Amino acid sequence: KPVLIDFHTVWCAPCKKMAPIIDAIETDYKDQAIVMRVDVDKSKDVAKAYNIQSVPVFIVFKNGKPQWTHNGIISKEALAAALDKTL
Repeated sequence: KPVLIDFHTVWCAPCKKMAPIIDAIETDYKDQAIVMRVDVDKSKDVAKAYNIQSVPVFIVFKNGKPQWTHNGIISKEALAAALDKTL
């Protein structure tokens, strides 16, 4: 299954805006993809490993390899389209 990772922080306004979209994607794709959230303040090593400079950042992985990356706010439709390409 593809994995969508949402790199965020609790204090980031754009991240808060994205939260309901990520929740909806998680619901819509519950049988097809895995959605994970990474708080970069709590997981500094993970953020450093993926060179996360700002948030939010979304990365779709397939077979352990990044397939798609997006920085900043994105529509639910565009996020779904990115996931659909990896299914």
